Amino acid sequence: MPPMMQQKSVFTLKLWSFWMLPGTRISLRALDEDRSDVTDRVLCVEQEELGGMTAITLDHLESREVVLFRCRIKSFEMQDVVCEITLLFCMEHMGYETQLESRPILIRQGFKGRAVVELMGRSQPCSKNDNLSRKFWTSDVLGPEDRITTGFTDPGRSNQLLTEDCYEELPMFQREIIVVDPEDARLQMFAALARRVVKGIVDTVVCAQVLAWLVASAYGGESGGINAEDEIVSLRLRSGLSKRRRGRPKLNEGANVVRLGDVRSGVCRHRVLLFKYLCDVIRLPCYLVRGEHQGPDDAIAERHSWNIVPLEGSRHLLVDTTLSPHKVEMWPAPAYRCVPVKLSSNWSDCHCLLSNRSASKIHLLEECGRGVTAVVRRGVLAGGLTCAVKVPRTNTDLGSLVHEYEVLRNFCVSSHVVRCLGWSGGIVMEYFPSNLLSFMNHLIICGNRMSLSQQKEVLIGLLLALKEVHDCGYVHRDIKAENVLLVVIRCSKCHSFGTVCHLCDVRVKLGDFADSVAVDPTTHMHKASPRVGTPPYTAPEIDSEASFSFAADIWSCGILAIEMASMQLPETGVQEDCVKESYERSMDCRNTEEEFNYQEDGDEAGNVVFAVVDDGVLVGPVRLPRLPRNPPPPRWQQRLVDGALQVNWKRRCRAGELLNILGGASC
Repeated sequence: MPPMMQQKSVFTLKLWSFWMLPGTRISLRALDEDRSDVTDRVLCVEQEELGGMTAITLDHLESREVVLFRCRIKSFEMQDVVCEITLLFCMEHMGYETQLESRPILIRQGFKGRAVVELMGRSQPCSKNDNLSRKFWTSDVLGPEDRITTGFTDPGRSNQLLTEDCYEELPMFQREIIVVDPEDARLQMFAALARRVVKGIVDTVVCAQVLAWLVASAYGGESGGINAEDEIVSLRLRSGLSKRRRGRPKLNEGANVVRLGDVRSGVCRHRVLLFKYLCDVIRLPCYLVRGEHQGPDDAIAERHSWNIVPLEGSRHLLVDTTLSPHKVEMWPAPAYRCVPVKLSSNWSDCHCLLSNRSASKIHLLEECGRGVTAVVRRGVLAGGLTCAVKVPRTNTDLGSLVHEYEVLRNFCVSSHVVRCLGWSGGIVMEYFPSNLLSFMNHLIICGNRMSLSQQKEVLIGLLLALKEVHDCGYVHRDIKAENVLLVVIRCSKCHSFGTVCHLCDVRVKLGDFADSVAVDPTTHMHKASPRVGTPPYTAPEIDSEASFSFAADIWSCGILAIEMASMQLPETGVQEDCVKESYERSMDCRNTEEEFNYQEDGDEAGNVVFAVVDDGVLVGPVRLPRLPRNPPPPRWQQRLVDGALQVNWKRRCRAGELLNILGGASC
């Protein structure tokens, strides 16, 4: 059953059963909100008996269609624009009765006039924003993945969901249609203000409280005032509300569509939408929920809307910007009822833990790592949580660190990229006690090697991270074992002795985005630039200072796969005379790739490859490393290395293609 229907709507109900006693009478009833029988007033029902059911034994049960009801909602007088009914199947046999009840269904008053009905019939939401609007209209819930910053329409529960232009041709509804318009100047002002007030805040609770107060101040304080609904009606009756004809009345009638930023005294439906919009702007995960609220002093439950913000540790924060903007409480709360909301625990890993004023209370401990432009130190937050703080080595290195901070903020909801907690003299990040390099060194000291399952887990986690990074338009450019952060889940033996071995499980996140760059959104390429990265992980096109793309990270991933298999860093450099020979051959080659063997110091021949691509630009030469032959590598490992280590970047596999190879692999 759809959640809402109109008067004169026609629908069919079928009852299925495994078996039924002879003489059973089945009927359909309609109950109103007071549980009174309103079947004769509301429904026109035609029942079709489907007799002749054969006898069925318990050893062979099959679902059979028992009865079919053809129903039409009558045109009846309603006190409001919408009412609620519940359908009830009643089955009676020899004085015994059983009932099967449906979910509540909203019945809305029909439009007047055939033209309007035809308009509704041909109006179907089709764009991405319309699909998001339809999701909220039918389910009453929007999740953190549903971003409304690019546009959204909320007709409420009492109106039909149409495209925005259709509302202008209809008579004035009792309830306005709220539109989130990216061109709304006042809405953009709130977005800019939200970015400023939460800058530096890394505590989710404080961030939610700040946004709640911002929403409350934008819409007339707590509850929006006594005459909030009257002011909204007055707003709709004004002329020339906005550009693009939105909100402009016709023929002395009020406007149906009102932009969210034009509302000055908002009620719950405006406040929760603005709060969700601002959360999406600053990338704070947030749910938008529509249901009912019944306080301890309320006789009946009233329709209400609120927001839910995920916290650390699978906890969730209830934010009610209408009834209690000055305080927050934990979800679930007994006074709030709604449809079951599936709250994903993954979203509670993605944001903030500390406020700006307590950022100075970070207690810095020992140094964890040191790079060219920054130093990473372990720290303890005021609440006792361990974090990593990346600070610049000199004042001239601050710009590079700010760039990395801005990049990391794009992945605050990622499960595969290191989580940025905020800024406090440097980047505050989640702390990882180990990385892939130290993990392999520990195994070497203990005389072990990485198992195939461990290698596969690392590669899958790394490729998932690269897929997210590439989808956002960035190239990492510094994929190496030191930047692959690990959480080691010790096996039972290692858990007792506090060590690690080849049987331990690993979880991966990608870190260090200091060298990351954004590619051109049209060509997905980045112009030639001075070489960066760490040999031999650096892709040949970057080492040759040519233009590069996402494929540069794929090369580094292939080198990393060989390093884990052999437990040593592979050699990709070539001798100087080989470089001269490849350059001479490149003079006769255009847009081709050529391979030749080169013998060095009595070792077995290794393939030294160069490529001439992009208008004669020489890429290479480079020695292609090989997987160890003893024991022979599995087929999935060889396919992954062959797909990643192509000197001509146009021939390399993408992250998704390599994930498909790993997906069908068995260790």
